Amino acid sequence: MESIPAGNRNRDRCWEMPKQCLSMKSFVAAIGVYFEPNQFDGKDDVEGDLHKLVENVDGKAVISDKGDTSEDWYTKPMREQRTMMSDPMWIRTNFRKRPVFLL
Repeated sequence: MESIPAGNRNRDRCWEMPKQCLSMKSFVAAIGVYFEPNQFDGKDDVEGDLHKLVENVDGKAVISDKGDTSEDWYTKPMREQRTMMSDPMWIRTNFRKRPVFLL
């Protein structure tokens, strides 16, 4: 991303990869795309924060504003400047329990 000048970055393209991944992998429940304020294209004042969750809802990619970036799943990796994986959280979807990991 850093090789593309901020003015040439396209927010709509941020959703293409997560949508493709969700359509190919039925075991993936969601992919979050979260950027620090104005770090993607500097247009947060006009277009809003770039914090979106792309969820697999009945086989369709649905984009929402879910995800509180004030929580540890976001603040800890940012503070420690490293990739982290959460402990599993178990959720029930389509009548079965699934593990959810945050990476």
